Amino acid sequence: MNIADYSIYKDLLEIVDDIGNRHYREFPGIINEVVIFDNVASVMIDGYETKIRENVYGVDYCANIIWQVPRVREEDKEGLWKLGRYTGMGKHGNQLYLFNSDGTDLLLDPNTGEILEKGWSK
Repeated sequence: MNIADYSIYKDLLEIVDDIGNRHYREFPGIINEVVIFDNVASVMIDGYETKIRENVYGVDYCANIIWQVPRVREEDKEGLWKLGRYTGMGKHGNQLYLFNSDGTDLLLDPNTGEILEKGWSK
C-alpha cells in the first residue's frame, strides 16, 4: 500500500492509505516537516523543543515507525564531538536529504533509514 494523504496536528501525524484507511502516530515533539515517498513518510520533529538529536523518523502507510535517523558524530577543529539536530530535509530523487545545525548532510534510503552518503557543508 501507499500513502495517499497526510495531516499534521502538532505532535500527531494522520496518514491516509490508498484505500482510505486512516492511521495515527504521536511523536515526542511538534512535527516540523513531512516528506512523502510512495510508501514511507519521513517526519522531522522539533529537536530543540524535545532535546532529541535524532529527530527524523521513517513511518510506513500504517503509521508505524520503521526507522529513526542514526546518530552521526563529527569531530570539530578542536577535537570535540558535536551532535546537531536536523533542521531541514527534502527529496533528492528517490532518496531523503537531511542537514543538521552543525553542517552535516546525509543522504538516506527513505525505506530503511540507511545512510547512503555523508558530507559536510557550511
